[in-house]
Amino acid sequence: MRNFWVGVILRIEAFLNNGEKMKFRNPSNGYTEKVSSVAWLWVLLFGTIYFIIKGVWTHALVSFIFALLTAGISWLIYPFFASSIMRRHYLKKGWIEVSI
Repeated sequence: MRNFWVGVILRIEAFLNNGEKMKFRNPSNGYTEKVSSVAWLWVLLFGTIYFIIKGVWTHALVSFIFALLTAGISWLIYPFFASSIMRRHYLKKGWIEVSI
């Protein structure tokens, strides 16, 4: 089921995105991961689910708790920070930001 949603997100992203993405490379195995420039849209539409799909469990939990405490209002604020959250996530894990 996860692969289905990842595929859906990638297709919509390709449609909406003009090619500007952040790209990170894992120094231990060379794997690259892209973060969309429209990450804010995915967080606005899917909220916690976006962070779960991307594997950012800390923010998945925090955004879920904030959504419960604020009756969902935090889902309108969290998208403003989505790109920086994803960037920090990869950099803290030791990934290297590479140019596209």
